[in-house]
Amino acid sequence: MSYTQLFTEAVAVAADGIHSASQSAAEKLTGAVDLAKFRQVLFIIDSGTLGASGTLDFQVKGSATAAGTYTAIPNTSITTLVKATDDNKYAVVGITAEKVSALGLNYGFIKGSLLPGTAAANSAVVVLGELTRFEPASDSDATQVAQIVSLWR
Repeated sequence: MSYTQLFTEAVAVAADGIHSASQSAAEKLTGAVDLAKFRQVLFIIDSGTLGASGTLDFQVKGSATAAGTYTAIPNTSITTLVKATDDNKYAVVGITAEKVSALGLNYGFIKGSLLPGTAAANSAVVVLGELTRFEPASDSDATQVAQIVSLWR
């Protein structure tokens, strides 16, 4: 079976994520995702190694403007990841522009909010956007994307 569209043409890195590093016990935000460009956004949270008795929380926040004040969006929080069972695990949070619009809060932009608690965590977040308004999706990649290599054609 032959595919006509490459994965990199359908999915983009929608915003600068939170790069893998020792994250202090304070909120970290991803770059802003413009919902006018993407119909669906996927946040992939990599817990990495949590510090002693550490916890890790994540939720999606929205704002009317890219540089505005971001507020938590209901039903987008993960269950807290804990040191005892959740080192080197993934959590995935998906959100659609349609559902955000239906809230009636005029959010045109979203960010992921990562919050290590108690101790630092070697964690990361990747932000992917899908069903872009214009193709190929790679045209909407965040500026932090250095290379795209495809062995699919």
